[in-house]
Amino acid sequence: MSQPNNSNRVECCERQTEIDRISKLPWGVLDSILVRLPIEEAVKTSVLSKEWRYKWLTLSQFAFDSECIQYFREREAAATWDKIKKLVNRFLLRRSDPTWDEIKKLVNGFLLSHSDTLVESFKFAADIGPNNSDLCQWLHFLSKKGVKEFLLENYCRFSFKLPSSLYTFRELRCLELMNCTIKPPPLTFDGFKFLATLYLYEVSIDDDTLESLILCSPILERLTLWTIQGLKHLRIHGPNLKYLDLDLDSNLKTVSFEKILHLRTIDIGYIGSGNSREAVFSLLSALGCMSSLERLLLSGYFLEFQSTDGNENIEEFLEEQNASYISFKRLKAMVMKYNKCKAAGFEVLKFLLAHAPMAPSKFEVGSVTYTQPMKANLAQVHEPIWSLNFSHARYWVCGPDLMRFPI
Repeated sequence: MSQPNNSNRVECCERQTEIDRISKLPWGVLDSILVRLPIEEAVKTSVLSKEWRYKWLTLSQFAFDSECIQYFREREAAATWDKIKKLVNRFLLRRSDPTWDEIKKLVNGFLLSHSDTLVESFKFAADIGPNNSDLCQWLHFLSKKGVKEFLLENYCRFSFKLPSSLYTFRELRCLELMNCTIKPPPLTFDGFKFLATLYLYEVSIDDDTLESLILCSPILERLTLWTIQGLKHLRIHGPNLKYLDLDLDSNLKTVSFEKILHLRTIDIGYIGSGNSREAVFSLLSALGCMSSLERLLLSGYFLEFQSTDGNENIEEFLEEQNASYISFKRLKAMVMKYNKCKAAGFEVLKFLLAHAPMAPSKFEVGSVTYTQPMKANLAQVHEPIWSLNFSHARYWVCGPDLMRFPI
């Protein structure tokens, strides 16, 4: 049998190396690969070939954050707003290839036909400022693109005033906002029917607008409210709510929950000291009506009180309340995490234990590290905790580096 010619073998190998198997993949597969890269790495693919020059501009997900800014600073000395705007404009324009003037027409209410290209995720973190016309235009344009995940972090000292086009993001599953001002929804707003996660941090919003926002999110499961400015009366209607994280200031007066049927975990902390005992009892009363609550975490200045009668009267105040209906029937774990606690705080602890049918079987003192939720500003904070594990609780880990509850 004759042996194959070496030159033919070399030719065959050369033909195989010329085949661009990656470029021949379906766009859905390529998109799922590229969206896992930081945007600065995705941009680098533009040098592979002419065919790849603009592929990164058609990704279904877009994330521009502090890491991106650092990338441009290292290469261009400064990430000016013009450079940021140019990058975002290029990305948005590739959605359907309109000119920037045509996008401006969208802001003025004109309907612009566009292709079927969708933007599943849009994350933007920068020093935005209170009034940014470019960002308002982007939001209006993105509202037509089926965005499911939207994250906006404003690092400016002034709150960014969100345009009403936010309420037209009909496909939202996750909404995260930092340092923004939220206006009341327009009369045409019919709700975020698919929103499952809502995170608001240093957001300015009035009582009625927040209540409406939650009420119009019927399948909301995770709600985080941190440092909500100007909030006095918190009203939450959440038939599907499972996790609630509240970190509010001392301006809060009352708390009320309605149709909270599936809430399992709640984390409560107060930024400001001097919480009125009426507000604290209002919150405890609301929590005590939840038969599904399993984990209760109290932190910050929640156990600090200020009243003209003096802290020593908190025990008498609690006894005077009609608390017979308060019962944490399914409470399995309680964690007290705070900076300091006076005698009045211990009275609240006693009150909580008296209304928890399952007596604590274990008492621990230790330290825990936790991180603030905003992804761009992770900050580790060490604080003392007192943890109460109830007899029917599943085990959880508490140590110097981690606190984890089983979900």
